[in-house]
Amino acid sequence: MKFETQTQLRTTHELMDWLTEMAKKHKRSRNAEIVYLLEKAKEKQEKANA
Repeated sequence: MKFETQTQLRTTHELMDWLTEMAKKHKRSRNAEIVYLLEKAKEKQEKANA
């Protein structure tokens, strides 16, 4: 089953450039980098709430 979900990220050009650089550094797509960062932030928040 394939899910087709699309969201638009509203951000500055500087942040998008940084995300692109980080994605290249980690050999991921920009979207994969965003998901990775969000997952890490979620883990950090859950740890802080525990």
